Amino acid sequence: MTRELATVEQALDIKQAERLVDIPPAQWHGRCYEIACALSACLPNSAPVYGHWLGPVDAEGWWGTAVARPFVQHGWILFKDRPEIMDPTRFSFENAKPYIYLGPPDHYDEGGNIWRDQAARPCPRFDHTLKIIRFEEATPNSALSRHLNCLVPSIRMEKCLMIDVKQAFWLANAHYGRLEPFAKEIYLGLEAADLMAYVPHDNWERAFRKW
Repeated sequence: MTRELATVEQALDIKQAERLVDIPPAQWHGRCYEIACALSACLPNSAPVYGHWLGPVDAEGWWGTAVARPFVQHGWILFKDRPEIMDPTRFSFENAKPYIYLGPPDHYDEGGNIWRDQAARPCPRFDHTLKIIRFEEATPNSALSRHLNCLVPSIRMEKCLMIDVKQAFWLANAHYGRLEPFAKEIYLGLEAADLMAYVPHDNWERAFRKW
């Protein structure tokens, strides 16, 4: 089905948003990513993303049982040309009348990378008895090689950089910000080694977003 296109300003009208999504706002609770995807499909230069809501949760609202959680899995919308994010279902956490949030990303963690970083263990040291992964693009003295050398201890270098499979798993699941500005190259190196399954889907999508 071809979606009707709309401006951000039009989508901020809850009645307009309801018409675009074709689902009543009273039924948006717990369907954050579905609604974000449907609304983003109507907004040029936007993308739905998934991650964690780190903000407050009203104890009397639909999400009341999540008050004690450190985060709630959540979906919202990013824009190519503006710094604000759009969250069609933020009202669900606030126990507020349905509205479309447009503002700073104050309580949002795309891909759940803050939690990922807090839960991470130190990178394991190189083990030559395990499967070895070769990063063909990480040649000696390349910027990618220097960056990986800072992230992964005791890596091996011949014509290219080499890590073992446990280090590859650690690298794939590292905080996205730690991989930048080489996240795309690192993920492609893991894909070339048939280890794409190690990479969290939301971070992969982030690395290969069109803008």
